[in-house]
Amino acid sequence: MGKAWSAEVTGNVGGPYLWGGSWRISPIGGLDVGVKKQLWNNRADLKIIFADIFLTSPWHATSNFGGMQIQAYGTQDSRKARAVFTYRLGRNKNSEGKERHTGLGAEEERLNKKNEVGGKGTSRVIGGV
Repeated sequence: MGKAWSAEVTGNVGGPYLWGGSWRISPIGGLDVGVKKQLWNNRADLKIIFADIFLTSPWHATSNFGGMQIQAYGTQDSRKARAVFTYRLGRNKNSEGKERHTGLGAEEERLNKKNEVGGKGTSRVIGGV
């Protein structure tokens, strides 16, 4: 893949587990894949995502409580395709020539002026946040 392309594979799995004190639920999971293309000098992205590509979300549950045995099954078609377009508004980067002022810089400036006026001794900032 080129510099402007990237891919991602994600998965999840859950179970087996107990539900309601007597239901044994079989494991379920999913595998998603996606690709992303950066556009227009990295100002925009286009993502195409495919969810649960192997249809691994159907579930099976059994219960054996008080001599009664129950089996249950369920499914939904959790396979999905999504397209996501993102566009970044405004400036791409902070102004490079812009100065940043912090409290520490102001304190250093104050101490330097104090040393210039008095001419004797030194001052140090001890501690600080």
